[in-house]
Amino acid sequence: MAVREREREDSREYLRVLRGFKREKEKEREGKRLFLGFLSYKTYADMLNIDVFG
Repeated sequence: MAVREREREDSREYLRVLRGFKREKEKEREGKRLFLGFLSYKTYADMLNIDVFG
C-alpha cells in the first residue's frame, strides 16, 4: 500500500515538473516571437529610413 502511495506521489511530482518545464518553454517561445517581431519592424523601418530610437 505504501509503495502505491509513493508511486502516486512520484507521478504527481513528475507531472508538476513537466508542466513547469512546458510553461518555461512557452515563455521562451513567446519571447523569441516578440524579439523577431521587433527585429522585422526595425528592418522595415530601416528600409524606409525611419529612426526607431531617436
